[in-house]
Amino acid sequence: MGTTSLTNLKPPHPIRRFFLRILIFILIASLALAAGAAWYVYSRSHRSLAQLDGTIQVPGLEARVEVRRDARGVPHLRARSLEDLAFAQGYVTAQDRLWQMDLSRRLAFGELSEIFGERVLPLDIENRTLGFRRVAQRAVQELDADSQKLLVAYTNGVNAFISTHSDRLPIEFILLRYKPRPWEVIDSFGVALNMAKALNTTWPDELMREHISAKVGPDLYADLFPDHSPLDHPVAETVPARSPAPAPALKMAQISPLPEPQKLDPVLASLLPASGESTAGLGSNNWVLSGSHTQSGKPLLANDPHLNHTVPSVWYMIHLNAPELDVTGVTFPGLPLVVIG
Repeated sequence: MGTTSLTNLKPPHPIRRFFLRILIFILIASLALAAGAAWYVYSRSHRSLAQLDGTIQVPGLEARVEVRRDARGVPHLRARSLEDLAFAQGYVTAQDRLWQMDLSRRLAFGELSEIFGERVLPLDIENRTLGFRRVAQRAVQELDADSQKLLVAYTNGVNAFISTHSDRLPIEFILLRYKPRPWEVIDSFGVALNMAKALNTTWPDELMREHISAKVGPDLYADLFPDHSPLDHPVAETVPARSPAPAPALKMAQISPLPEPQKLDPVLASLLPASGESTAGLGSNNWVLSGSHTQSGKPLLANDPHLNHTVPSVWYMIHLNAPELDVTGVTFPGLPLVVIG
């Protein structure tokens, strides 16, 4: 027969009970704070996402514009006029890429250091020295009337989004504690100037040559960097058999090396065009197929741009449809219509 003994269980020490309760309270509070923070980040980031369904009422449109998004999120816009189409394109692009657009115009006009501090100051100084704002201002003044209308309509669309989403801006603005200023027509030209600079990979070499020319004089410079050759000939011309002329003897000169460019913080290095050997593949090529070889009888133009991969992409895909226009392609966020399509 089994035997069981019962003993009196001593209660835990009062101090131990106190610390156990404190530990449980801290654990629950930590979990609650973590859950609250996760919910805030989730809800805050999703509040800034584009509205995909329903009706959005914004002032500035003459008629209704239809915006459909396909399975990949690419917007398809249908409007009754080019101005309404440009307005809607500005609004929709700001929905998806407002942070990128603001960063791009700051890059163009030398305003990055206002947000990121001294680490990008050399880049601001460079673009201000190049006079991007002056060039953009001159371009705005030389716009024809039709282009002016489209750019103004696009600008109004961007600002319609900014003004109605001041409390739902992309998360980057919240993290950096600032709000974007209204978009201007000149900002679109700043976006275009960034790409012009990125594709113009020879200007540092040209600047270097100007330094050398100033030091050694035009005669020795012509020997160092000749601008012609006996082998020069038109591409379509038959090349006659000839022996290459001997290279001219070079005069020696003492040339001090040019200062190396300052290195940019890696966080923002993607804003710069590729440098060194990687620039060999930067650029574009294209070809045309005669209409005699196509089903429609019209010529086909193919363009193959070679640009760096970035996140977000340098391109923005869109389909634009109006009585005067029906085009599908890509553009730069901050520019109306389509660049390639």
